[in-house]
Amino acid sequence: MESCANHPDHPAIEHCEQCRQPLCGLCLWYTEDGHRLCESHAQEAQAQGQTVLQPETYAEAIGTSLIKSQNERRQQPLNEPGVFRGNQNDIGALIAAITSIALIASCSGGIYCFPIIGFVFGLLFFLNAPQAINPQRTKILAGVSIGISGLVLLALICFISFYIFLIAVAIASSP
Repeated sequence: MESCANHPDHPAIEHCEQCRQPLCGLCLWYTEDGHRLCESHAQEAQAQGQTVLQPETYAEAIGTSLIKSQNERRQQPLNEPGVFRGNQNDIGALIAAITSIALIASCSGGIYCFPIIGFVFGLLFFLNAPQAINPQRTKILAGVSIGISGLVLLALICFISFYIFLIAVAIASSP
């Protein structure tokens, strides 16, 4: 990909129609009738009485030329000590894991919806992990949530089934 003549770190999106110089969105000027020009040729056109639009007028062109700098920002280290960086999927998986850990701490003191919430959220964010900033961490946190909630749900189902079995045996053996 060709680089901008004025900003070598930005990709060129067009060429000046006069001198064929490659230009990024920050350097591309337009005449009112759509001709693409570099700054010096834009000044000449303006001196001849043509209306010339500055690069800022076209946000799409500027946005395209800045994609590279946004990608560079995304490649900054994610594992700085003491800093949690993430998007909604990373944070959602963290909340699902905290919900499951809170479930263990509460020992199911009448809060029977915690395992279902933790399991559903964990599953949801595990499936959305590829869109997270740190997919591996999100999968681990969501897996913790699914595992803990799944075990508690299984124990709860076993406990309720055993309790129903005991009631059925008591009813069947009563005179």
